[in-house]
Amino acid sequence: MVSSPLFRPMATSCNPLPPLEVPNIFTPNKDGRNDYFVIRNSAAQTQLKIFNRWGKLVYQSDDYQND
Repeated sequence: MVSSPLFRPMATSCNPLPPLEVPNIFTPNKDGRNDYFVIRNSAAQTQLKIFNRWGKLVYQSDDYQND
């Protein structure tokens, strides 16, 4: 490997992100089961679009924060 004042070898490492967990259903009827739509292990800024079964966009966020 060539070393010069402009190029210095360096070691890098990266840690894989945990798998993204996205629910495929939620039922906000206050029965304590699946009441909230929470994306686990999401990135700092997550774009989210939710479509109904007919393909109509019903929700959109450019920075979804599980709120």
